[in-house]
Amino acid sequence: MILAVKNPLYKKPQIRLLKSHLSSFASIYIYLKYIMAQKNVTLSLDEAIYSEYKEYCKRNAIALSKSIELFMEKKLKEDE
Repeated sequence: MILAVKNPLYKKPQIRLLKSHLSSFASIYIYLKYIMAQKNVTLSLDEAIYSEYKEYCKRNAIALSKSIELFMEKKLKEDE
């Protein structure tokens, strides 16, 4: 359980985790860190296209890297 605690000295509420839930968070961290590992890549793209697509993603609340990953996944499925 996560508790939001208001402290008059801070504008933002402080978040405190109960000890009983730390193992759940540790499990999630391990899953994200090792099972869902991400690969960093370097690409050469047309600057204008990249800038326009980056703005498109920003306007539509799309993660640029996730959209490219989904595109790649779709292409791989098309070839099967």
